[in-house]
Amino acid sequence: MSLLNVHVTPQLALVAVDTDGIGPAGHFEICKLYPVAHANTILAGQGERRFLLEAFSRICLADRSVDYDVIVEAMPGLLRVLAAGARQHGAPDHRYAIAVVGYSPAEGCVCGRWYEGVVTRDQFEVHSLGSRVGPWPFEDRAPVPDSVENHVALARRQTAWHKSKDYAGGGRLILAELTPDQLNIRSPCRLEWEWGYYKLGRGAQYSEAHLLAFLESGNCAPTQPVPAPGRRKPTRAASEISPLLKAQEVLRAAADREALPDTPQRRQPRVLR
Repeated sequence: MSLLNVHVTPQLALVAVDTDGIGPAGHFEICKLYPVAHANTILAGQGERRFLLEAFSRICLADRSVDYDVIVEAMPGLLRVLAAGARQHGAPDHRYAIAVVGYSPAEGCVCGRWYEGVVTRDQFEVHSLGSRVGPWPFEDRAPVPDSVENHVALARRQTAWHKSKDYAGGGRLILAELTPDQLNIRSPCRLEWEWGYYKLGRGAQYSEAHLLAFLESGNCAPTQPVPAPGRRKPTRAASEISPLLKAQEVLRAAADREALPDTPQRRQPRVLR
């Protein structure tokens, strides 16, 4: 599961995704947002990423001029073609969600559509996009992602939930800002230290509260240098985030000492009698 947060107004759209994926070798970074630059449109996805990539590839390879209106008109037929191919190749029944956001020449403003379904089925749901946050498995209402700051806050909380459930979700936040005549894509922050002191990956047993405290600390600032892979000793700020993380570091240090070979420095002093 991935995060996909969208806010669309007639003059501005903000679309955010994460970069975390899971494969046989563990976590790695992947692309979940694709710009169709000549059409001033973006495609972003959740779930089965091959479906998103196939849709993007076919749109870019079209032998005609395309814009947002042409893309949304073609999407239903395109999704059915992709579903037929998935059935032919015996693909599993994974779910997908695709957001298409761009400037509509017909409407004279920025618009968005949301497509959601199962990769092997012809049926799917289509919704006009205003604000959409996903996933949001919390009881309180999600903030509206109408600013960069709100997107960052939402994504950090979603990442904490993803990691507490051992789902794919995290890495970096990728944010696209689209207006009638401009498309910008940037990464405002790192959502986790996937390659840092605490590898918040598969099998990590942290509660949502502890992960959220870690992600909201200064260690997630965009200017914070990413530690080299393999380093395990946290900074002082990271070790003071919660008693749980601090205790885990103490246990790691103790385990490292036990693994050292017997040396004169570690031998117990002899008692002379």
